[in-house]
Amino acid sequence: EELLIGQMRIEKVRETVDIPELSAAVDSLGRVITDLQYNVMQSRMVPLAYVFERYPRMVRDIAKKQAKEVDLKMEGMDIELDRTVVDEIGECLVHLLRNAVDHGIEAPDVRAAAGKPAEGRLTLRAHHDGGQVRIEISDDGAGIPPATLRRRALERGLITAEQAARTNDRDALKLIFLSGDSTGETVPNVSRRGVGMHAVRTSIERIGGSIDVQSTVGVGTTITVQLL
Repeated sequence: EELLIGQMRIEKVRETVDIPELSAAVDSLGRVITDLQYNVMQSRMVPLAYVFERYPRMVRDIAKKQAKEVDLKMEGMDIELDRTVVDEIGECLVHLLRNAVDHGIEAPDVRAAAGKPAEGRLTLRAHHDGGQVRIEISDDGAGIPPATLRRRALERGLITAEQAARTNDRDALKLIFLSGDSTGETVPNVSRRGVGMHAVRTSIERIGGSIDVQSTVGVGTTITVQLL
Protein backbone atom coordinates (compact mmCIF):
# COMPACT_ATOMS: atom_id res chain seq x y z
CA GLU A 1 0.00 0.00 0.00
CA GLU A 2 2.84 2.38 0.86
CA LEU A 3 4.54 1.54 -2.43
CA LEU A 4 1.36 2.42 -4.32
CA ILE A 5 1.10 5.75 -2.49
CA GLY A 6 4.75 6.47 -3.31
CA GLN A 7 4.12 5.58 -6.95
CA MET A 8 1.23 8.04 -7.13
CA ARG A 9 3.41 10.81 -5.71
CA ILE A 10 6.14 10.13 -8.25
CA GLU A 11 3.54 10.09 -11.04
CA LYS A 12 2.48 13.60 -10.03
CA VAL A 13 6.13 14.78 -10.12
CA ARG A 14 6.56 13.31 -13.60
CA GLU A 15 3.59 15.35 -14.83
CA THR A 16 5.36 18.57 -13.84
CA VAL A 17 8.70 17.89 -15.57
CA ASP A 18 9.82 16.61 -18.94
CA ILE A 19 12.63 14.16 -18.21
CA PRO A 20 12.59 11.03 -20.42
CA GLU A 21 14.80 9.08 -18.00
CA LEU A 22 12.43 9.82 -15.13
CA SER A 23 9.43 8.78 -17.20
CA ALA A 24 11.06 5.47 -18.14
CA ALA A 25 12.06 4.80 -14.53
CA VAL A 26 8.52 5.50 -13.29
CA ASP A 27 7.06 3.12 -15.90
CA SER A 28 9.53 0.42 -14.85
CA LEU A 29 8.71 0.98 -11.18
CA GLY A 30 5.00 0.72 -11.95
CA ARG A 31 5.47 -2.69 -13.59
CA VAL A 32 7.48 -3.97 -10.63
CA ILE A 33 4.88 -2.74 -8.13
CA THR A 34 2.05 -4.32 -10.15
CA ASP A 35 3.86 -7.67 -10.20
CA LEU A 36 4.59 -7.44 -6.49
CA GLN A 37 0.98 -6.61 -5.70
CA TYR A 38 -0.20 -9.61 -7.72
CA ASN A 39 2.24 -11.95 -5.94
CA VAL A 40 1.24 -10.65 -2.51
CA MET A 41 -2.43 -11.18 -3.32
CA GLN A 42 -1.74 -14.69 -4.62
CA SER A 43 0.12 -15.57 -1.44
CA ARG A 44 -3.05 -14.77 0.52
CA MET A 45 -5.24 -17.10 -1.54
CA VAL A 46 -6.29 -20.40 0.00
CA PRO A 47 -8.65 -23.12 -1.33
CA LEU A 48 -12.08 -23.46 0.22
CA ALA A 49 -11.03 -26.95 1.27
CA TYR A 50 -9.26 -25.05 4.08
CA VAL A 51 -12.66 -24.76 5.80
CA PHE A 52 -14.80 -27.26 3.88
CA GLU A 53 -12.87 -30.29 5.10
CA ARG A 54 -14.14 -29.93 8.67
CA TYR A 55 -17.83 -29.91 7.73
CA PRO A 56 -18.53 -33.63 7.05
CA ARG A 57 -17.76 -34.65 10.61
CA MET A 58 -19.68 -31.68 12.00
CA VAL A 59 -22.76 -32.51 9.93
CA ARG A 60 -22.50 -36.18 10.86
CA ASP A 61 -22.32 -35.35 14.59
CA ILE A 62 -25.27 -32.95 14.46
CA ALA A 63 -27.37 -35.42 12.47
CA LYS A 64 -26.62 -38.16 14.99
CA LYS A 65 -27.77 -35.95 17.88
CA GLN A 66 -30.95 -35.16 15.97
CA ALA A 67 -31.51 -38.85 15.06
CA LYS A 68 -31.45 -37.92 11.37
CA GLU A 69 -29.75 -39.33 8.30
CA VAL A 70 -27.93 -36.74 6.19
CA ASP A 71 -25.75 -37.17 3.12
CA LEU A 72 -23.46 -34.14 2.65
CA LYS A 73 -22.05 -33.50 -0.82
CA MET A 74 -19.37 -30.85 -1.35
CA GLU A 75 -18.27 -29.33 -4.64
CA GLY A 76 -15.77 -26.64 -5.58
CA MET A 77 -13.31 -27.23 -2.75
CA ASP A 78 -10.42 -26.19 -4.99
CA ILE A 79 -11.77 -22.67 -5.56
CA GLU A 80 -9.49 -20.10 -3.95
CA LEU A 81 -10.36 -16.96 -2.00
CA ASP A 82 -8.46 -14.48 0.14
CA ARG A 83 -7.61 -16.05 3.51
CA THR A 84 -9.46 -13.29 5.39
CA VAL A 85 -12.62 -13.97 3.37
CA VAL A 86 -12.31 -17.73 3.84
CA ASP A 87 -11.92 -17.36 7.61
CA GLU A 88 -14.95 -15.06 7.80
CA ILE A 89 -17.16 -17.15 5.54
CA GLY A 90 -16.15 -20.35 7.35
CA GLU A 91 -18.09 -19.52 10.50
CA CYS A 92 -21.08 -18.35 8.47
CA LEU A 93 -21.20 -21.68 6.64
CA VAL A 94 -21.04 -23.53 9.95
CA HIS A 95 -24.23 -21.78 11.04
CA LEU A 96 -25.99 -22.34 7.71
CA LEU A 97 -25.13 -26.05 7.69
CA ARG A 98 -26.27 -26.44 11.30
CA ASN A 99 -29.57 -24.81 10.44
CA ALA A 100 -30.05 -27.05 7.41
CA VAL A 101 -29.52 -30.23 9.44
CA ASP A 102 -31.46 -29.08 12.48
CA HIS A 103 -34.47 -27.44 10.84
CA GLY A 104 -34.28 -28.11 7.12
CA ILE A 105 -33.97 -31.87 6.91
CA GLU A 106 -36.77 -33.83 8.57
CA ALA A 107 -36.52 -36.94 10.74
CA PRO A 108 -36.54 -40.24 8.79
CA ASP A 109 -40.12 -41.13 9.75
CA VAL A 110 -41.38 -37.68 8.73
CA ARG A 111 -39.56 -37.94 5.40
CA ALA A 112 -40.97 -41.41 4.79
CA ALA A 113 -44.50 -40.13 5.45
CA ALA A 114 -43.88 -37.39 2.88
CA GLY A 115 -42.66 -39.93 0.31
CA LYS A 116 -39.02 -38.89 0.61
CA PRO A 117 -35.95 -41.09 1.12
CA ALA A 118 -35.08 -41.52 4.80
CA GLU A 119 -31.67 -39.96 4.15
CA GLY A 120 -31.74 -36.22 3.57
CA ARG A 121 -29.58 -34.55 0.94
CA LEU A 122 -27.40 -31.57 1.86
CA THR A 123 -25.17 -29.94 -0.74
CA LEU A 124 -22.43 -27.38 -0.23
CA ARG A 125 -21.36 -26.10 -3.63
CA ALA A 126 -18.93 -23.36 -4.64
CA HIS A 127 -18.43 -22.18 -8.21
CA HIS A 128 -17.32 -19.16 -10.20
CA ASP A 129 -20.05 -16.83 -11.41
CA GLY A 130 -18.47 -14.28 -13.73
CA GLY A 131 -15.88 -12.47 -11.64
CA GLN A 132 -17.45 -13.60 -8.38
CA VAL A 133 -17.63 -16.77 -6.30
CA ARG A 134 -21.03 -18.21 -5.42
CA ILE A 135 -21.52 -20.62 -2.54
CA GLU A 136 -24.81 -22.52 -2.26
CA ILE A 137 -26.11 -24.54 0.68
CA SER A 138 -29.07 -26.64 -0.46
CA ASP A 139 -31.20 -29.18 1.38
CA ASP A 140 -34.19 -31.27 0.34
CA GLY A 141 -35.98 -30.74 3.62
CA ALA A 142 -39.19 -29.18 4.85
CA GLY A 143 -38.61 -25.71 3.46
CA ILE A 144 -39.40 -22.41 5.19
CA PRO A 145 -43.08 -21.38 5.40
CA PRO A 146 -43.38 -17.67 4.44
CA ALA A 147 -46.51 -17.39 6.60
CA THR A 148 -44.54 -18.47 9.67
CA LEU A 149 -41.88 -15.86 8.98
CA ARG A 150 -44.51 -13.15 8.65
CA ARG A 151 -46.22 -14.20 11.87
CA ARG A 152 -42.98 -14.44 13.88
CA ALA A 153 -41.70 -11.10 12.56
CA LEU A 154 -45.03 -9.48 13.39
CA GLU A 155 -45.06 -10.96 16.92
CA ARG A 156 -41.58 -9.59 17.55
CA GLY A 157 -42.47 -6.15 16.28
CA LEU A 158 -40.00 -6.39 13.40
CA ILE A 159 -42.70 -5.47 10.87
CA THR A 160 -46.13 -3.90 11.05
CA ALA A 161 -49.43 -5.61 10.22
CA GLU A 162 -49.64 -3.50 7.07
CA GLN A 163 -46.16 -4.57 5.97
CA ALA A 164 -46.99 -8.22 6.67
CA ALA A 165 -50.15 -7.98 4.55
CA ARG A 166 -48.40 -6.59 1.51
CA THR A 167 -45.27 -8.78 1.69
CA ASN A 168 -45.32 -11.53 -0.94
CA ASP A 169 -43.87 -14.98 -0.27
CA ARG A 170 -40.56 -14.23 -2.02
CA ASP A 171 -39.94 -11.13 0.06
CA ALA A 172 -41.25 -12.82 3.20
CA LEU A 173 -38.36 -15.26 3.06
CA LYS A 174 -35.96 -12.33 3.50
CA LEU A 175 -37.53 -11.69 6.91
CA ILE A 176 -35.35 -14.53 8.19
CA PHE A 177 -32.41 -12.11 8.08
CA LEU A 178 -34.04 -9.62 10.44
CA SER A 179 -32.50 -9.41 13.89
CA GLY A 180 -34.21 -11.72 16.35
CA ASP A 181 -36.34 -13.64 13.84
CA SER A 182 -36.75 -17.39 14.10
CA THR A 183 -38.90 -20.11 12.59
CA GLY A 184 -38.31 -22.48 15.48
CA GLU A 185 -41.47 -23.18 17.44
CA THR A 186 -39.37 -24.80 20.19
CA VAL A 187 -35.77 -24.36 21.27
CA PRO A 188 -33.81 -27.39 20.01
CA ASN A 189 -30.35 -28.39 21.21
CA VAL A 190 -28.44 -27.28 18.16
CA SER A 191 -29.86 -24.08 16.73
CA ARG A 192 -33.01 -22.22 15.72
CA ARG A 193 -33.43 -21.45 12.06
CA GLY A 194 -33.35 -17.68 11.85
CA VAL A 195 -31.47 -17.05 15.08
CA GLY A 196 -28.08 -15.82 13.96
CA MET A 197 -29.08 -15.25 10.35
CA HIS A 198 -28.91 -11.51 10.91
CA ALA A 199 -25.35 -11.94 12.17
CA VAL A 200 -24.51 -14.14 9.18
CA ARG A 201 -25.78 -11.51 6.75
CA THR A 202 -23.86 -8.79 8.59
CA SER A 203 -20.62 -10.80 8.41
CA ILE A 204 -21.05 -11.53 4.71
CA GLU A 205 -21.87 -7.92 3.85
CA ARG A 206 -18.85 -6.77 5.86
CA ILE A 207 -16.56 -8.58 3.39
CA GLY A 208 -18.44 -7.18 0.40
CA GLY A 209 -20.73 -10.15 -0.23
CA SER A 210 -24.47 -10.75 -0.27
CA ILE A 211 -26.81 -13.53 0.82
CA ASP A 212 -30.16 -14.70 -0.49
CA VAL A 213 -32.63 -17.46 0.32
CA GLN A 214 -35.03 -19.47 -1.82
CA SER A 215 -37.33 -22.07 -0.34
CA THR A 216 -40.33 -24.22 -1.23
CA VAL A 217 -42.36 -25.84 1.52
CA GLY A 218 -41.95 -29.60 1.39
CA VAL A 219 -39.22 -29.42 -1.25
CA GLY A 220 -36.24 -27.72 0.36
CA THR A 221 -34.18 -24.57 0.82
CA THR A 222 -31.20 -23.01 -0.91
CA ILE A 223 -29.08 -20.30 0.69
CA THR A 224 -26.84 -18.47 -1.79
CA VAL A 225 -23.79 -16.46 -0.75
CA GLN A 226 -22.23 -14.23 -3.40
CA LEU A 227 -18.63 -13.09 -2.88
CA LEU A 228 -16.47 -10.69 -4.86
